[in-house]
Amino acid sequence: MVGSAAGAISMSVVVISTGLWDAYQKHQRFCKRKKFAVTTLGNYQLAIPRFIKYAEDNGFPDLEGLTKEHLDEYFDWFTARTRWDGQRGKGNLQLVSDSTWDTEFRRIRAFFNWCVKETTVPISESPLNGIETVKLPETVIDVPTQEMLDEIYKLTDYKNKLVAPTPLARFRRLRDRAAIFFLIESPTRLNEINSLRVDDIVIESHRNGVPDVSTKLWGKGDKERTVAFGRETSKTLVDYIEQRSDYVRRGEDALWVSAHSVKGRGMSNRWLWAMLHKLGLDIRTDALPNGYPNLHPHMFRHLFAFNWLRDGKPEYLLKAYAGWSDKIPVTYTRQINSEQAADLVREESPVDTLVGRDRRR
Repeated sequence: MVGSAAGAISMSVVVISTGLWDAYQKHQRFCKRKKFAVTTLGNYQLAIPRFIKYAEDNGFPDLEGLTKEHLDEYFDWFTARTRWDGQRGKGNLQLVSDSTWDTEFRRIRAFFNWCVKETTVPISESPLNGIETVKLPETVIDVPTQEMLDEIYKLTDYKNKLVAPTPLARFRRLRDRAAIFFLIESPTRLNEINSLRVDDIVIESHRNGVPDVSTKLWGKGDKERTVAFGRETSKTLVDYIEQRSDYVRRGEDALWVSAHSVKGRGMSNRWLWAMLHKLGLDIRTDALPNGYPNLHPHMFRHLFAFNWLRDGKPEYLLKAYAGWSDKIPVTYTRQINSEQAADLVREESPVDTLVGRDRRR
């Protein structure tokens, strides 16, 4: 009887046949249950349906019949595409870059790897097995220079009437400065700072008239962590929150709000990109190819990590503070090591030593 019962239990595990669209919908539910970041979900929602539509249009078999050759064909097609539709300027007539190909590959690979693990999807091996990704060049990570930060500080001087001549302009500059100070002083992801509510900002007892400000951030996988701020960032955030009530609609709880002639609402997910891009255009420099820095929010996360590691602070603390579930990106330490080696060469140049010895003879 025991043996028959065990047999009945093993027979109850049934793999349900499913198609590509069904597998995609199950994958989406899985990602939402795991609380994947909105941007990650959006990336899957672009890449996987694009592949499925190509598969349908070109007579590919359903999920169980897909092979490496089918995926090779898809990526050949993807590589040969032009960016956008070719109608928005000559720049968009270029073929997709290696990094775009690599991103598409990783999204679809993650989907098929999930299918292999999912018991209700009837494949035991990914059709991407045997397809090698491209080797991407390891480029230098750009971070704002001290000169750029000095210029940003001047351009967001909300107390300067030449920079902000009206009360509305002063509030906008105050909001922009508060957001930039926030980015400089915390290794924050874009969606983390954009999703903040005003009640998320914790203002504690004042020390010598200066508030202690901190906030909780919710990173990838809904992991919670706390970040704190120094004197100037705390003062600027408190000042912004106090003035925010004069420019916001009743019931609006978003931390970052628009400021127009009418009461403002929460800002869109693109506002930080737009604000930093505008500041970059206002910072003119002949040292850059375009004549201005291409500022974006993630540069400040890189900047925080670089400064932390350059100062020799513990990597395990940075990992926790930045919300990394894996190890710190090796690119960071490699770039910092290279910079430090270059500094040593400048200080102790072998050629300078050689020439100096010759001159002493």
